[in-house]
Amino acid sequence: MCKASVLALPNFSKEFTLETDASSKGIEVVLSQDGRPLAYLSKALGPKHTDLSIYEKEYLAILMTATKWRHYFEGRSFVIKTDHEPLKHLLEQKLTTTVQKKGLTKLLGLDFVIKYRKGKSNLVGDALSRAYDPEAELLQLTATLITPTWVSDIESSYISNALAQKLITALAIDNNFVYEWTYTKRILRYKTRVYVADHGPLRAHLINTLDDSPVGGHSGIQATYQRLRSYFYWPGLKSAVTTYVQSCDIL
Repeated sequence: MCKASVLALPNFSKEFTLETDASSKGIEVVLSQDGRPLAYLSKALGPKHTDLSIYEKEYLAILMTATKWRHYFEGRSFVIKTDHEPLKHLLEQKLTTTVQKKGLTKLLGLDFVIKYRKGKSNLVGDALSRAYDPEAELLQLTATLITPTWVSDIESSYISNALAQKLITALAIDNNFVYEWTYTKRILRYKTRVYVADHGPLRAHLINTLDDSPVGGHSGIQATYQRLRSYFYWPGLKSAVTTYVQSCDIL
């Protein structure tokens, strides 16, 4: 029986860390806080990028995540860790390659420090060791749903949401009062799916988890949408997934 790690939710009062790694086959990145992974990104490189230097591949990894996870970084400082030492001086170097020149605009406005990490990160190594496994996917989703952190954040999403408050008030009196909605253990459900109100980064994090992480594996719009709608509900879910997935690829 395989055991899946539970991805943590972000704490915006703490510093974010990106750990990157590149090889001849592709790039790997882990977003973490206090050593706890929040999301993974793993991508094979297309033909036009396989001949790039390790420096350029690691730089691409930074650019991809600066774009994909920008909503985590804006307005706060974060750390990038790489095992490719020349990248420490990225911001001081002349822009001589096409990759550098195209990528500069994606880093503008972000406050980060690049630190050299000798050897591979355990977190990145963990990401590299993962392969898609349906049983692992089910275990991770199940574990995620019962993690107290997730429950707390979903509950918090209801506090300032008018629809959620109306439903909770009605269903607290009679749990059959609103057709196809239930409210049990402080969680709203629509047709058995957990309702996620529009609250900060929670919806984006759910999409991220089921698209970017080992659970999702960049499986595309339809597969990511089907995974999400099996467990969660909010108006405009498919549109949100479409927008997110289409904005992912910068290579």
